[in-house]
Amino acid sequence: MKSNKKKILTTITASGILFSFAVTAGATALADVMPSATQTQTATYKQANENHLVNNHITENQSVINQAAAKEKLAKKAAEAQAAAEQAAAQQAAAEQAAAQQAAAEQAAAQQAAAEQAAAQQAAAEQAAAEQAAAEQAAAQQAAAEQAAAAQAAAEQAAAAQAAATVPDVSSNYFFYQVVQAEAGPSYQEKLNVASVIMNRVASGAWGGTTIDAVLNAPGQFEAVSIGAAAAQTPSAETIQAVNEVLNGTRTTSAQSFRASGDGVTNVFF
Repeated sequence: MKSNKKKILTTITASGILFSFAVTAGATALADVMPSATQTQTATYKQANENHLVNNHITENQSVINQAAAKEKLAKKAAEAQAAAEQAAAQQAAAEQAAAQQAAAEQAAAQQAAAEQAAAQQAAAEQAAAEQAAAEQAAAQQAAAEQAAAAQAAAEQAAAAQAAATVPDVSSNYFFYQVVQAEAGPSYQEKLNVASVIMNRVASGAWGGTTIDAVLNAPGQFEAVSIGAAAAQTPSAETIQAVNEVLNGTRTTSAQSFRASGDGVTNVFF
């Protein structure tokens, strides 16, 4: 009867891993197919068979090791690829976020610039409108002032023309003009006052008569007449206007006498 006793063999592979396994002297052993061999040959065949089995087992284990190493390498590469993909995705997301922030900042800056430009244009338009309104108002006021001045001048001219038209002929009052020119100071008010005194004397009848000529030529009435200075005068337009105004009823004083003041230019009326 054949023995089923197992023999434990130990070997070390080329990779340095220790393997232990059992070899059974069974039907597959070389000794079973060579019954006529000697004991030595049988031992040799058994040893060869055992070596064959060991080599097969080593080969199988090496294949397993190689497969495990390949799987590990593939897993490592997959992990590296996954990490690279995740890093690329993170970089892409960061780039997109930065681009979005940049676009938002540029849009905000553009909106701010547009708002400032619109505000500046609005301010300029308002200032231009205000200046235009002020210029138009000033022009209107100037035109109104000029129109009022023209109307005043026209009214004064009309009044002067009317006054001149309602008084006696200048030639008949020429001596009156000469006396006022000689006796009155340079101001228009002085001329009105002197002419008013002469007409007050005419109205009173106590100064040599009740007519202008009588009063002007009465002895001792007016120094300019007494010394002949009045007859040498050439009446100015202002003197003629003042006398005509008094002849038309204007009275600037109720006095009937006057004398020269200390300044030698004006008179004192009393």
